[in-house]
Amino acid sequence: MAYSSSIIRTDVYSMFLEIDRAAFRSIIQFYERHQKDIFHLEEKESLELNIIYLRSLFEVGSYENFLKYVDGAIEAIIFNNILEFEGEDIYYELLFRKASALYHLYRFEDSAYICGQLIKINSDNSLAPHLLRKIYVDRKPKYLHSSRAASLVMFLVTAVLCAIELLLLTSTYEVYQPNVEVVRISVFCLGIALLAGSQLFHFLQSQYRMEKMIR
Repeated sequence: MAYSSSIIRTDVYSMFLEIDRAAFRSIIQFYERHQKDIFHLEEKESLELNIIYLRSLFEVGSYENFLKYVDGAIEAIIFNNILEFEGEDIYYELLFRKASALYHLYRFEDSAYICGQLIKINSDNSLAPHLLRKIYVDRKPKYLHSSRAASLVMFLVTAVLCAIELLLLTSTYEVYQPNVEVVRISVFCLGIALLAGSQLFHFLQSQYRMEKMIR
């Protein structure tokens, strides 16, 4: 009976490898259907299929499931001293995919931390710095939200002043029209300046933090 089970597991391994690597959903379905048999394969065979499964989860955007299993695969890679898988630095690859998954789930702090570790591991690889730049740009600080809200209020005030000019000042209270026009233009320009200035400051701050992390 043990011999029969071994044959079945060998068949599972062979059939898994025959699946087109780009057929991510087929890989996921096959792995999850035969997970018990895959678990009982030889350790390196099981790990190989696990890596392919993790890649497929990531490619279809199943980030929660990817994060659920990726740490176990990373530990197994370290324990077995596996440096490369299919020509890739598999330790770096899985860590980077983990950082990317965290980024897509808006866990920016955790993602940035892993990017920092990846930069220490290999500062020549552009993947981690590129992701880190996106994290710093997409992670909106409180002052950015406040400046956007204030700019929106100023644009609404500008619209109200325009309506007042059209409805009242052009005929009834013409004497006040120049003053209101100055206020309207000033408020609008201030709103533009606040919005653009806060965005520029955020961008420069993000660049500085990223370059500091890389150094």
